[in-house]
Amino acid sequence: LSTRDQNEIWFDKGERARRNKDWETAISAYEQVNKAGNDYEKALVWIAVSKYRSGKRDEGYRAMVDYLENYVTDSTNTVQGAKEIKRGEATATAGFYRCFHEFASKQYDQVLSSSSDYNERFPDQTSYAPLVLRMVSVSHAEKGDMDAAKAALQTIMSDYPENGVIATLGIEL
Repeated sequence: LSTRDQNEIWFDKGERARRNKDWETAISAYEQVNKAGNDYEKALVWIAVSKYRSGKRDEGYRAMVDYLENYVTDSTNTVQGAKEIKRGEATATAGFYRCFHEFASKQYDQVLSSSSDYNERFPDQTSYAPLVLRMVSVSHAEKGDMDAAKAALQTIMSDYPENGVIATLGIEL
C-alpha cells in the first residue's frame, strides 16, 4: 500500500473508533497518520478531542490550544490545496472544543477572547458556529454585558435561523 493509502486507512480506523466512543483505539489509529497525509491535522485535532472526551480534559484542551496557537501559526507548517481545506475543518473543530472547555470551566474572558469571532473565521461552519455563539452570548451575560449577549443572540437568529440553540438561548437571556 502507498503511504497515502496507509494514512487514509489509519484515519478511517480512527474515525470509526471515535464514532464508537472507543477513545484509546481512536487515539492509537490517528497517531499513525503521518504528516504527509492530507488528514494529518484533522488527526491531530481528533487525538486532542478523543483525549478530552476520554476524561483527560486538561491534556486534550492543551493539545487543542497548542494546535491552534503554535502548530497552525508555525511558518514551517504551511499548507495548500486539499490540506488547506482539511486545515480549515481541523481549526473549526479545535476552536469549537476549545470554546466548549473554556465555557464549561467558566473561563468567560477566555471564551470571549478566543471565540467571539468564530462565525467570521469559519463562515461555512453551520453546526459549530451557533453553539459557539451561544457560549459567547452566555459568557457576555455572565460578565454583565447584556447588550453584547443580545447581539450574539441576534447573530444566531439572523445567520442560523434553523438552528435549535436559539430558543434555549432566548429563554436564558
